[in-house]
Amino acid sequence: MKLVLEPIFEADFLPCSYGFRPNRRAHDAVAEVHHFASRSYEWIVEGDIKACFDEISHPALMDRVRQRVGDKRILALVKAFLKAGILTEDGTLADTSAGSPQGGLCSAEHNDPYAQCGVMRSAGLAGLVDAGSAGERCA
Repeated sequence: MKLVLEPIFEADFLPCSYGFRPNRRAHDAVAEVHHFASRSYEWIVEGDIKACFDEISHPALMDRVRQRVGDKRILALVKAFLKAGILTEDGTLADTSAGSPQGGLCSAEHNDPYAQCGVMRSAGLAGLVDAGSAGERCA
């Protein structure tokens, strides 16, 4: 699934994005910060959206993926990953109606493209993140 989805969505990412991307790592991000800091930049801001991966709406995510992927087998696999559930501490399987594991196969496909499209509720637009999660991505 990664081999199919990654090339499709990789084109949407901004060059300043380093998380869960091919041929990019944390050291590259640090090197870029060092580069800009040594060339008169005075501030570098890094932000995080609280519980971003916990609150992603499955239907909204599937709608976004469907806009770019037409293969029903791949769509079914993405949906299966989202609905797989969570193994709790006591060993029981809990259903998932929202969210995606951070670093999972589905997380990179939605986080940066969604953030870049400004679809978080805090931006005042139709949200993929339920109320209660707040934050905006500063590029």
